[in-house]
Amino acid sequence: MYTLKTLPKSQVELTITVAPSDYQKHLEKAAIRISERAGIKGFRPGKAPYDIVKKEVGEMNILNEAIESIVQELFYNAVVSEKLDTIGMPKIDIEKLAPGNDVVFRATVALLPNVKLANIKKISVKKEVKPVSEKDVEETLNALRGMHAKEVLKTGVAEKTDKLIIDMDMYLDKVPVEGGQAHDYQVYLSKQHYIPGFNEQLVGLKKDETKEFSLDFAPTHYQKHLAGKKVNFKVKIKDVFERQLPEIDDELAKKLGQEGLAKLKELINSNIAAEHKQKAEQKLEIEILDKLIENSDFNGSTPLTTGIPDVLIDA
Repeated sequence: MYTLKTLPKSQVELTITVAPSDYQKHLEKAAIRISERAGIKGFRPGKAPYDIVKKEVGEMNILNEAIESIVQELFYNAVVSEKLDTIGMPKIDIEKLAPGNDVVFRATVALLPNVKLANIKKISVKKEVKPVSEKDVEETLNALRGMHAKEVLKTGVAEKTDKLIIDMDMYLDKVPVEGGQAHDYQVYLSKQHYIPGFNEQLVGLKKDETKEFSLDFAPTHYQKHLAGKKVNFKVKIKDVFERQLPEIDDELAKKLGQEGLAKLKELINSNIAAEHKQKAEQKLEIEILDKLIENSDFNGSTPLTTGIPDVLIDA
């Protein structure tokens, strides 16, 4: 026997009552499982009669062993009887559990919501593939050039094209920042640092010099405990390397496995074009999904479904 109650966000609550005669078979199976584990004196594992097991371990322990299978069967029967289209696991609350009495439990479960999909014939999207520019090719060539740079120790001051090896300590209100210490940390002054303004503080320093300075972290910084804060730095320069970049010519192209610079540029152009096409397709897919969502109705209701259940949103 059960009662059905409709809840908000496409959920239902089933209060299910099970008479002793209806759950007796579950008690008998539970007693067998207990006797297999406990070992009842005078009987082989799993062969002790129900009354002997009840006397040895107590009927309440048998009922506790049986409750899971009782809930599973009776909940399933109620769902089938009501033709409920459930999603996720039900939340079970045992309200009454005592030997020789009705077992009463409450099951709260989400239902698949009633969704009215958008008319796809009325959705219009356009794929726009970004053309490859000379700047795109030039930036890629410069990146490849940097990968083949020679790094030579220097004694002079650091310039914007150099690489530094540093030790760094970060402080917040004079307290060391957790994870804010780095030793033998490499800094490429020609590349943008993840902390805006950091590289600029190091230009002009020499080996063995130290510098203390502070920087304001953006409110949107990914490290939440530092976002919007003024952070103090103490940096020691351990080494300065001059990065000697190769010329962008046929020789560099041959090092990269191409017969000449023209072929290298052709390959780069082709690769960037493929990347732009892939990004355009990804953007197109997102736009299609966004428009489908925008034009679909997720709040359509039936006698049982009213909106999207939390379990579906969380998933």
